[in-house]
Amino acid sequence: MVYFTFRDTKKNMKTTLLTSLLLLTSTACAEMHSAMTVRHRESQGVGYNQGYSTLDYYLTSQHDKLEFLFNLRGHLFNDAKAAGNGGVAFRYSLKEDTSRIGANLYYDVRDSKHFIAQQIAGGLEWISKTFDVRMNGYLPVGKERSFSEHKFQGFTGNQVLVRRKLSGALPCIEGEVGTSLAKPFYFAAGTYYLFPDDSHNLHLGKAWGWKARFDVEMGHYFTIGMLVTHDHIFNTRVQGYLGLNIPLGPWKNMKDGFKNLEKRRIVRNEIIPIQTKKKTKAPLLSDESGVSRVLFVNNKALFGGNGTFEHPFTSLKEAEAHSNSGDVIYVYPGDGTPRHMDEGIVLKKKQILASSGSDLELDSVTIPAQTPGLNPTITNIHTEEPVITNPGKSNVSNFYYMNPWEYMRLYESPMFFDSTSSPSSTDVSYTDSSIDSWVNLNPVPAASSDHSSSTDSGQGNPTTEMGNNGSTIK
Repeated sequence: MVYFTFRDTKKNMKTTLLTSLLLLTSTACAEMHSAMTVRHRESQGVGYNQGYSTLDYYLTSQHDKLEFLFNLRGHLFNDAKAAGNGGVAFRYSLKEDTSRIGANLYYDVRDSKHFIAQQIAGGLEWISKTFDVRMNGYLPVGKERSFSEHKFQGFTGNQVLVRRKLSGALPCIEGEVGTSLAKPFYFAAGTYYLFPDDSHNLHLGKAWGWKARFDVEMGHYFTIGMLVTHDHIFNTRVQGYLGLNIPLGPWKNMKDGFKNLEKRRIVRNEIIPIQTKKKTKAPLLSDESGVSRVLFVNNKALFGGNGTFEHPFTSLKEAEAHSNSGDVIYVYPGDGTPRHMDEGIVLKKKQILASSGSDLELDSVTIPAQTPGLNPTITNIHTEEPVITNPGKSNVSNFYYMNPWEYMRLYESPMFFDSTSSPSSTDVSYTDSSIDSWVNLNPVPAASSDHSSSTDSGQGNPTTEMGNNGSTIK
């Protein structure tokens, strides 16, 4: 119940957990052997970068050769993040209690920066008055990772480059062999393996490591120790810890020392290991189609472009012909005129027509305007057709629309219009074929009809000079 409360109300988790520990102690210690330990550990460990303090409650009940154990631990990191463990175990006495075999089952939880990690864990142990052997396994459950793409970093080819980050709880196995030959010292050494976890082309885990710990028990009340770990992910990490042991009820009268098997604590990894990996200039991934694909259009580009950022298409019709469903067609203002962008465009399913003059939200990433305030000017000389067909989620207000008759008049282009109706003075339209409706937009302001003219479309004042075939723009 404590951990479900923790998950649902993170802010109240610490108070709830500590209160539960105190209640359990007050109700159980009178009838069973129990103890509490207040412990602090510094600093970094496998899968965490902060030291933390622990309140550890331990309860045992002996029935003939069978011992039942209950353990509840709450942890508070130096950065105020919390974690916790709850588990049960049993041990069976062998050879007149010179050794015991046991098994345990735990549920662990950790409030990380990016998500709440949870795992179930199980372990086996053989303990004696001279040597101990332990093995534990840990399996994340629930939400196991957090992935984010943020911070636009540029374009390359047909891709958007972003900074990508993946954080994940790592499955793990570990084992150790320990000895308490020299009282009051205890030494243990072992190995562990962090299993791989791959997601969004980022790779976590897949590392063997070794560990060694050294403990000194100082009478009833104090334990000090040191833990050293090493693997190629988290490298070498050294921790020191100090524990204050508070025996309760009959526990006070039990013999001290590591050789007392009934007082031997369950040793395991109490903090879920979380690895975070970042990758800069990684391709933006689409939620549906893998890597997001962008085709670029700039009417000032050289002919023969392939639609990449480095070699854009010169016309909208080229982009239309070479695009696939789900692509983004990213249009630059070029020379500020509708040249090569004068036949409209028919978008395919889930395509987006985007202007370089405005910000673009794409798969939770904001692509800032590459030409702030300078939007492309487009039109359609086929007057019975819309300028943009099937706009979908395109922000069509980020384009300037020139009336096709104004375009013909302004540049003396020998265009032949398919419509016999008289031209509208200002209206330019686009339509969404799914609803077969027309929406009127404001066109580019009318410009002078001189053969050599200056046009002001909100994108500066490009000077246009055109011959009789309308083929040259300077």
